[in-house]
Amino acid sequence: MLVAIFETKAGGGGTRDRAELRRQVARVLEDRASAIANQAVAVFPFTSPQALDPDDCARLSEAALELLVSSVRDGEQDPRHPLVAGLRQLAQDRSVSPQNLFGLVYLLERAALDEFA
Repeated sequence: MLVAIFETKAGGGGTRDRAELRRQVARVLEDRASAIANQAVAVFPFTSPQALDPDDCARLSEAALELLVSSVRDGEQDPRHPLVAGLRQLAQDRSVSPQNLFGLVYLLERAALDEFA
């Protein structure tokens, strides 16, 4: 939807406009990363049956947000990227289940969208 809005306002410049939009969105995510992560960390304990130390939750949030920013900026995410491996390792070290990790990423995504609203 953001791409469609951007192209409408920019005159439909195609791929270059999409790349510029991705850079702008990534920049905003980086600028607001602290607020986005804090919002997700504040809500996560109430959505997960797994108790997680607040510092571990913050580290996971930061790692997942870095991955989101990278994905937005690049327009895709290589599953072999070091950020993916780092998030996976951090989740495994903290015994975070895939379901809980997806729940945290969902909260980050919602918090990021709230920041754009």
